[in-house]
Amino acid sequence: MKRLVFVITALVFTLSSIFAGTTGKIAGRVVDARTKEPLVGANVYLKGTNFGASTDQDGEFYIINVPVGTYTIIAVYVGYRTIEHQGVRVILDQTTVVNFEMSEEIVEGETIVVTATPFKVQKDETSKKITIQADEIQSMPVQDFSDLVVAQAGVIQIESSVQGIAGFEDRGIEEIHVRGGRSGEIGYTIDGTYIVNPFYGAKYSWTELNDFAVEQVDMKTGVFDAEYGGALSSMINIITRDGGEKLEGNLRFYTSNPANLANLHEFTVDPESRLRLAPLKQDYLRDYREISGGLGGPVPGTNKKVRFIVTGSRLATAYRVYEFDYVTFDKTQDQFSEHNRYLNKLDTIAGWHQMGFRYSWDLYGKLSWRISNAMKLTFSNWNLKTTFRTANLSNYSYQYYEAGRNINTQTSDRQALTFNHQLSRKTFYDVRLSRFYQKMFIGVTDNGNYDGRYLRPDEYERPGFDEDWQNNPYWYEYYIKGHDRYYHTNYAETYEAIINVLSQVTKHHQLKAGVDYRRHTIFIDEIQLPWLLTPYVEKYKRHPEELAFYVQDLLEYEYMTIHLGMRVDLLNAHSKYWKNPYAPADERELVDSGWEVSYSPRISFSHVITENATFTFGYGQFTQTPTYRNKYINPNRDLKTYSPLVGNAGLSMEKMTAYEFGLNVGVTDNLIAQVIGWSKEYSGLTSTERVPQFPYSYTIFLNTDYATARGMDVVIRRRGSNSNFVLQYTLSRATANRKDPWEGYRETDTPRTMPKREILMSYDRTHDFSILYSYRLHDKQGPGLFGVYPLQKTSFDLMFLAMSGAPYTPVIGNVAGETNSERGPWNLTTNFNFRRFFNVGDFRLIFGIRVQNLFDWKNPIDIYPETGKADDPGPRINELIEMGWFSRTLWDQPYRYGRRRQIDFSLEIAF
Repeated sequence: MKRLVFVITALVFTLSSIFAGTTGKIAGRVVDARTKEPLVGANVYLKGTNFGASTDQDGEFYIINVPVGTYTIIAVYVGYRTIEHQGVRVILDQTTVVNFEMSEEIVEGETIVVTATPFKVQKDETSKKITIQADEIQSMPVQDFSDLVVAQAGVIQIESSVQGIAGFEDRGIEEIHVRGGRSGEIGYTIDGTYIVNPFYGAKYSWTELNDFAVEQVDMKTGVFDAEYGGALSSMINIITRDGGEKLEGNLRFYTSNPANLANLHEFTVDPESRLRLAPLKQDYLRDYREISGGLGGPVPGTNKKVRFIVTGSRLATAYRVYEFDYVTFDKTQDQFSEHNRYLNKLDTIAGWHQMGFRYSWDLYGKLSWRISNAMKLTFSNWNLKTTFRTANLSNYSYQYYEAGRNINTQTSDRQALTFNHQLSRKTFYDVRLSRFYQKMFIGVTDNGNYDGRYLRPDEYERPGFDEDWQNNPYWYEYYIKGHDRYYHTNYAETYEAIINVLSQVTKHHQLKAGVDYRRHTIFIDEIQLPWLLTPYVEKYKRHPEELAFYVQDLLEYEYMTIHLGMRVDLLNAHSKYWKNPYAPADERELVDSGWEVSYSPRISFSHVITENATFTFGYGQFTQTPTYRNKYINPNRDLKTYSPLVGNAGLSMEKMTAYEFGLNVGVTDNLIAQVIGWSKEYSGLTSTERVPQFPYSYTIFLNTDYATARGMDVVIRRRGSNSNFVLQYTLSRATANRKDPWEGYRETDTPRTMPKREILMSYDRTHDFSILYSYRLHDKQGPGLFGVYPLQKTSFDLMFLAMSGAPYTPVIGNVAGETNSERGPWNLTTNFNFRRFFNVGDFRLIFGIRVQNLFDWKNPIDIYPETGKADDPGPRINELIEMGWFSRTLWDQPYRYGRRRQIDFSLEIAF
């Protein structure tokens, strides 16, 4: 009779799954500890949830559709001691194996608690991926989500305005390269729906969820499954939190100047009006302030069937703080005095100086309703806004006139609705609907601040120099009036619908299929250089559509896991383009873009060599939609402007073929080593070529670029009772004929002059190395004195990053050498985060200090090609300075270095 009750209970658990956007699977075996015989009908369930299963005739069980997170899993069997496995982590798209060896019950109600989770090679992991949990994200010494991404080996972020893509930083578009690929090859999702900007093909730099909203981040840089598309190099999945069983909340403050904790309501970057308590002047001038927090739990009166979570953040900071030299123009002396003769009259900045600003806020909310034991409905809403003005080398002309610079405002809002239905113990489906709206406005204000009135295009004035040329021989070096180049508005609105069906056909065979439809509305109204008689004007609205189908099969055996998949992508730009862009003017034919179809097969497997070692292999073909801006620019095909550029709605999807193989070995019980080799072959990348024609020549977008990237990753993970250690190293080489789609336009390449071979790319980094070390002291741990443990309840996280310098083309005597044949200096950074926890009644206080670039290393990001240094332009420029052609002020360019040391203090209250 008791056995029957347990079986019925197990069936109830099976039919009551909960969906949280993205899920994993738990599987294992229950056996008798003495005889090793399987226990049939044992009840296995997740504590505090409705997830569960009963074991089959082999003692095996599986639980599908489990939201990612950490659980306690319990095994119960009549006549045996109950066993609890604590701290079991469920990871996106993976099977977590939990086995039980049960002993006969001596004392009724006796329970065995297992807290140590085995640290073993994940046997179903067939390609490289990195999973970061919520608690790890909050303790890592990073300032934002981009820092978290580029902390992984093989991932680099270009901060250089010389090596970077022109205009990206001013437009607030991140430039991140993964495994030697181009920028914009990362696919980002939140709970399974995309958040990439379709107009620019990349994510806005600060389109980021606050960390209190995040449960887990899953980064795939290898051969990922057919379920994922729209990305050539990497997929980053952000899984958000659900409200818990009880009311919980957090409130956290960050500041670079502790005095500002009393002025958090005044979000202005004006450090001179504040009391200075920052340890360093650069932190005082940076004036970093951030408030973030969250509140979640059950909605009263719903019997915990409806739960909510609300999180948000607000931030203000200077965009950059630079250290200029300490030699400035002395107004008490003549311009041609010994002190002033090589200085520009405008040179008034000595030492540390803040430039630009950034203000941002975001608000995220999620409501989950468990309709029944088999159905769940989730709705989420996310709003954010960022206003900023950059400060980089490409804007040095405005160094003494920031008021004339462009100000960029980005706003986004996203709504998502997810319905999950468990049809049976083996099958469930989910439907996801989302809307993602992104808008950017770039303009200039009448007072130079973000709170001023934005000027109309006809009010823009041409940037001007110092008219007092008689008293300033270097009058032509810096602007002192006029306005920047952009008056810009664009928005992209994406509606997405996804249906996924998953069925555990047998215990070894899991089938998943789905369809993904997206419809975009893309609008732009841009005027570049509004003061010109015929400025560059771009204005249009388009409605492209994307459709994808996929099917994938997961086969899991004791000795092997195999992922098989096929993806079909369809694209229609819904616009016209020249069928033959090389045809003479009177023969050019306009045609409509139709539906393009692309097929992407994927296969990967993990073969078990020993109990704690696997060999993995992966192969996949990947496609990505070209940036829609490159499809639609200049839709009227106006060829009368200077150097006209024409979009091509007929651009095909970019293609990449990837191979990956790896060896994963559990060296000891707490140490795992991985060695992974990979190769990527690109074809049909977007390019630009100049078409010489009469009466007007022009540049057209095509699919003629190609690239290759190959490398090796080494990952070593160690996990102890108090410490964790992760070492990552990537050795790679990235070559291509051109680095980005617009390079042919900038270089005026024609079919005759275009590059015919691959060369080393400026974003290549031969060596990329990272170490993350975490140490925790729990209650009554650490050194003690008379029963007092001053370091108990502390955490210490250290991150070390090292990367080869960027390739550059050396110049000797005004003659350029072989392209990218030399490298700049290495970049080295050490970050750390220290936190101390205190319990005060029902509250927990956390004091912290976060330091980035601990040793204040000056890492060059832009160097002079004559010297390979960031602070020496070389003998040719120095000679021109001596001749009076340039001032020394012009070459005082701290923008050529990356971020210097930053110290932030934090206080957090949690309950």
